[in-house]
Amino acid sequence: DKEHIKPMLALALKSGGEKEQQQALKAVAEAARRTKSETPLKKQLQTIYPSAADSQKIAILKLCKKMGGKSYFELVANALNATSPVVKNQAREILLKWQDDAALPALLEFARKNRNNKKSVLAVRQSVRIIRQSGMAAERAFLYLQKLMPLAKDVSEKQMIISALGQFPVFPAVRFLSSLLDHPELSGAAFNALNQIVARQKVDSDLSPKEIYLATLEGQASEAVRQMIERQRNLNKPPEGFEALFNGKDLSGWQAVAYSPLQKRTLPEFKLDSLQKAADREAKKHWLVSDGVLMFDGSGYLGLQTKREFKNFELLVDWKIEKFGDSGIYLRGCPQVQIWDPAQWKVGSGGLYNNQKNPRNPLKTADKPTGQWNRFRIIMRGERVTVYLNDVLVADNVILENYWERDKPVYELGPIELQAHNSPLYFRNIFIRELPDEPPLFKGPLFNGKNTDSWKVIGNKPESWRVKDGILYTSGKGGGWISTVKEFGDFKLSLEFRVPSGGNSGVFIRAPHRGDPAYTGMEIQVLDDYAPVYANLKPWQYTGSIYGVQAPSRRVTKKAGEWQKMVITCRGARVTVELNGEKINDANLIDYMYLESSHPGLKRRKGFIGLQNHTSTVEYRNIYLEELPKE
Repeated sequence: DKEHIKPMLALALKSGGEKEQQQALKAVAEAARRTKSETPLKKQLQTIYPSAADSQKIAILKLCKKMGGKSYFELVANALNATSPVVKNQAREILLKWQDDAALPALLEFARKNRNNKKSVLAVRQSVRIIRQSGMAAERAFLYLQKLMPLAKDVSEKQMIISALGQFPVFPAVRFLSSLLDHPELSGAAFNALNQIVARQKVDSDLSPKEIYLATLEGQASEAVRQMIERQRNLNKPPEGFEALFNGKDLSGWQAVAYSPLQKRTLPEFKLDSLQKAADREAKKHWLVSDGVLMFDGSGYLGLQTKREFKNFELLVDWKIEKFGDSGIYLRGCPQVQIWDPAQWKVGSGGLYNNQKNPRNPLKTADKPTGQWNRFRIIMRGERVTVYLNDVLVADNVILENYWERDKPVYELGPIELQAHNSPLYFRNIFIRELPDEPPLFKGPLFNGKNTDSWKVIGNKPESWRVKDGILYTSGKGGGWISTVKEFGDFKLSLEFRVPSGGNSGVFIRAPHRGDPAYTGMEIQVLDDYAPVYANLKPWQYTGSIYGVQAPSRRVTKKAGEWQKMVITCRGARVTVELNGEKINDANLIDYMYLESSHPGLKRRKGFIGLQNHTSTVEYRNIYLEELPKE
């Protein structure tokens, strides 16, 4: 365990022979890995290294190589500038054999400074090897490979780099490779790499590589590349009703996160300005824009935020991380809609991670594997946040707590922030639509007892529903339904209905005006439960059921021809039904999300209320609704 690391390390540094010391260092590395935390060993090394003898420093550097990763490479990077020649040479040897992408910036710098040295070749080759094996995102891999090209000393090295580009199918790589198709020495490698990207389309053999690529651009060859080009053309173009927060070209409209909301309120203006300028200078070193993608290089924790502040909004964000990646979206300056590697954090992304009292974990894991693009749709009104990840509901109208001042609600206004957390990040298609404040909650009759002015007939003629003596009724011919003209989210709906013998109808809730509202929304069944024709129905088809989803707990219906009272309450994912004064259904829709493909309405939290016209006469009266405040 971690208590043994310190004495084991001390013993390893005192070991005499090289073989004995290697075995001791191996044991320390294994013990450190078993603690599942870098902190104990890393702190020990940082403490010991400055005053250690050269032989001990070399041993520490060898141990760092065994551990790998960004934090251990920091000691190696510092040792590259050591005053001791033996320590410096050892650091260089370790650099040229380092196995993960923590060493890439240092390898590129080594190759640049030592272009006349044979070891420059080793640095370039090791860099390409790391890029191929690292699993990093294609955008970052392309940038590194592009930087390596001018450092290559001969044609074979350049061909090696070009070959690696074929592993990373992003539009900038296609464009770069196409520029080499006429090169006398590199065209073959470029053509082969392009073939990898476009999945080796069959083309006429008498066409030149350049002509093949031009044919691809004209839509005659690769569907894969045509789609890539189309995505590139539409990148960062907002959908109707939205505006782009990121223009795909530069950091216009964004600034570094230089201070917290609390500091903004307490520090003098000149101090805030000074902090902002310093943070912006630093951010430009680590945040860059490449071919429509906003990228963070993974160094440090300096995030970006919008210069504008927002209140109520709908936000769309495409994001991508690498293995072990960690980030988040701050809303109104408060953390956060979580982003992280689902292979490491099994709960997945999209939860409100910093909540303490309200739900913090997502409802389900909906992440794509690291290295693939994900999309958030985030809706914030007041204190409440709803999050869809890749079109899956993962946070359902949850209160976002104020991380900075726990005893206060989240701030009314604030920026959108992209959190940096010491790992590479990628963002694109960042769009926002500001939403108006919620209107006052409705409470009153939905049906005035006189006409259908506040209703709309869907899928039938307007006269298919009529009014007489305070009763809204239909003869059951022609199908369709009658809908409210306004959508409702959380509410308590009460109504009375009367069905004839064999009668059949239903109350639609949170339904859209498209598709079958029993499935695109939800249907609370209304039926003559005692009719012989319905004796063999499924339990979830009888009165009071959520049709196709959950059956009523018991049957309390009256005989056909009698008036019955139904009360339906919707709060977030919970739906309850009372019939004739007794609760017969109490469902948490989250428990039924496995039915989402056939019942997409289960994930809707707002929609129209309607009454079904279903083959028989049916009557409704005393239809009242009370909108409920969010819990």
